[in-house]
Amino acid sequence: HNVQSGKFIIELSKSALVVSNTGKDFDAKDRLFDRFSKSSESEGMGLGLAITKQVCNLYGYEISYKQINKWHIFSVSFDTEY
Repeated sequence: HNVQSGKFIIELSKSALVVSNTGKDFDAKDRLFDRFSKSSESEGMGLGLAITKQVCNLYGYEISYKQINKWHIFSVSFDTEY
């Protein structure tokens, strides 16, 4: 889900994993973590984000999404009490 000549960045620290990529605007943000959700211009999200959300829930991590300009940013916060 990137654009031609797009960029992809992965950042990892003790407290978070942040995955960012360039791409088109996404109009289905409320269904982003649903299985097989689709936006008007997408072939679909498949299972990847839905599985990621379930793993985060299992371990008490928090996953979030935001879009800044043409960047899609997914953050997993590891701040837990384990």
